[in-house]
Amino acid sequence: KEQLILFTLENREIRTGVMVSENDLKRYYERHLTLFMLPEEYRISQILLLPRKGESRAALRKRAREIHDQLKKGGEFDDLALRYSDSADATRGGALGFIRQGDMDPSIERAVAALQPNAVSEPVETSDSIHIIRLDEKKTAQFRPLEEVRNEMQGLVFQQKSADRYQQWMTDLKSKSYIEVKL
Repeated sequence: KEQLILFTLENREIRTGVMVSENDLKRYYERHLTLFMLPEEYRISQILLLPRKGESRAALRKRAREIHDQLKKGGEFDDLALRYSDSADATRGGALGFIRQGDMDPSIERAVAALQPNAVSEPVETSDSIHIIRLDEKKTAQFRPLEEVRNEMQGLVFQQKSADRYQQWMTDLKSKSYIEVKL
């Protein structure tokens, strides 16, 4: 019952007086731009090579090198993906679509970050497979527009202003109160 009374009092004294203006939103957006940043995105295709039963790591590397050599000689990535890739996306030419920076295996991400669009990586080894990656498109990091994040920001600014107002309210209450400490 006491908590309900406190909640009602806090609501009346703090939250009802908090207004979030357009200027508050713009100021918050400008000061916290990094919160609204989208990382780089890469549209990639891959040829995934998994070890076959009893195949050594060296044999898997040799297989990857042979496919990569075919690409260097002008082989079509989509055709080679269809023919050699062990991934379910092989039927789409190995197309994986857009993947955000930070969502890939670090070794693959390093290889992709170094590529220019339409370039193909050297074979990239991961713990259980080898990948040959083609970078189809690169979207640079960008900020989400203010209009897109307005609702999200409104809640954050409201919380921040409410917390500030709560602190001020508590300070005012303490200054108006007589507190005697007996030890």
